[in-house]
Amino acid sequence: MKSKKGLIIAIIAIVVLCALAVGGFCLWKFTNIFNFLKPADEVFSEQVEKTFNLEGAKFTNYSDFLNDYKEVYSKPSKSKLNMTAKLNISDVDKDTLDIINKSKITVESITDTKNQKSQNKIGLYSGNSEVLTLDCIANNGKIGIGCKDLSDKYLAVSTEDLLKYLKQNAKELDADSLAVLEQAFSGKQVDPYELLYISEDDLKHFDDTYGNLLTKFISKDCYSSEKNVKVNVDGDEVKTSATYLTLTGKDAYKFVLDLANTIKDDEVVAKIITEKANKLLEVTGQNEKIEQSDVKDILEKFVDQLDNELGDIKDADKSAIQIALYADNTKTVRMEFNALEDADKKDDKETLFSIEFAKDKNIYTLYNGKDAYVVVTDEIEKNSDTERKGKVTVQVASAKLGTLSYEFIDKDDETKIDLSIDVPLASVSARLSCSSKGDPKKGEVSISGLVSFAYGKESVEFNFDGTTEFTDNVSVPELNSSNSIDILKLSSEELNAEMEKIAEKAVKVLPARLKLLGIDTSKLESSLPSTVNAED
Repeated sequence: MKSKKGLIIAIIAIVVLCALAVGGFCLWKFTNIFNFLKPADEVFSEQVEKTFNLEGAKFTNYSDFLNDYKEVYSKPSKSKLNMTAKLNISDVDKDTLDIINKSKITVESITDTKNQKSQNKIGLYSGNSEVLTLDCIANNGKIGIGCKDLSDKYLAVSTEDLLKYLKQNAKELDADSLAVLEQAFSGKQVDPYELLYISEDDLKHFDDTYGNLLTKFISKDCYSSEKNVKVNVDGDEVKTSATYLTLTGKDAYKFVLDLANTIKDDEVVAKIITEKANKLLEVTGQNEKIEQSDVKDILEKFVDQLDNELGDIKDADKSAIQIALYADNTKTVRMEFNALEDADKKDDKETLFSIEFAKDKNIYTLYNGKDAYVVVTDEIEKNSDTERKGKVTVQVASAKLGTLSYEFIDKDDETKIDLSIDVPLASVSARLSCSSKGDPKKGEVSISGLVSFAYGKESVEFNFDGTTEFTDNVSVPELNSSNSIDILKLSSEELNAEMEKIAEKAVKVLPARLKLLGIDTSKLESSLPSTVNAED
């Protein structure tokens, strides 16, 4: 009976010890209760991640971007954009302002980068009435421009013939400019996905090698901690736990050179640079390729140059820069960048810059000596994983310079950026707003926004709205002999005849169209060539 009772007690003791161990591990890992037992470098690194929302940030997260790009953004796209303007400028006459303010420009685009096809229809409207539309097509090595109101055919040219013509006739173009045009017309291109692609194994390598710079490349001796430190946070005195990273010139030199040498000796870095560089060289028509050894030589020279430039601080073991983090329980409430004349005398410091993380506001201060010179206050109205809204106020030497109101939304199928600037002392205000609704993975996305600027009573505002969609269901017209005229294949007489036809049609069509904008062309008709006026 006693042996059975003893067994039960032993089992209970083991369970309790296991529970205490698990609980202790959780407290160690997920709270600051046992921070005094953790190494200072580990506490500092964790606190930095929490303060700047870097928890879970990894190089391997880049794969999500690559997958989205391959699934959606690498597809052909079609879009439509409407743009209008509202101008109030005293130096511009009223008639011109009226024309601009009631005009609208539309752009309908189809882009198929992989197959080197594109189409852009650019329309000018007065209200909802069409004034003129241009249609620009690039397809199968040809470029064409058309206007259905002036001609039933596109004026086209092959890029090969255009390049030959420019080489023979455009004497003002130098060899470098011609080389750029030749490359642009060659049709060679790099697949953006191939240029952006980095394998999962390589990304994991970056996580393992560079994932924690603060603890891997900086000595533990550079970190220290202190309890019950009183600091000022938005006018209140707060008792905190402090963690410091103090870097002398010698420490900073070692950190930079250790990191640079790691990159220099990193075979994965050299491999990726070599692969991407050769893809770009191939597209630009370069026959020679670089070797991985060439990249390593370049990195070697860079490190040698860096070593030489940092020579002045190599042996400096007294003066230092200190980064101080002050935490109240688990939350950083203040961060300081301090200058120390003597790293051994940490109390004798000059604060250069500080950030106070107060309730519903962050305060950024740049100091001139002991005095606050520039103070930026970010008052936060909303703050979540999907939405942030607030107002930033800037003060210089106690004088209010201006404010920036902001709103950022990224949730479900809605994205929005809204920024408004007001500088009363200069009578200047501006706004940038852009929003989208819809999921590009599922179909069409609508966009809208505006850009405005005001100075005193003068103001300019541009508005836009439209849609965009990434889809394989796109079609760009082929340029052929039935729908286009190759102007470089025509004789001078044939070209002049085509231009006269277009001019004749323009005289009949444009006056009525331009009148929609308020432009009277009757005074211009008398100045047209006689061949055109005769038809009238």
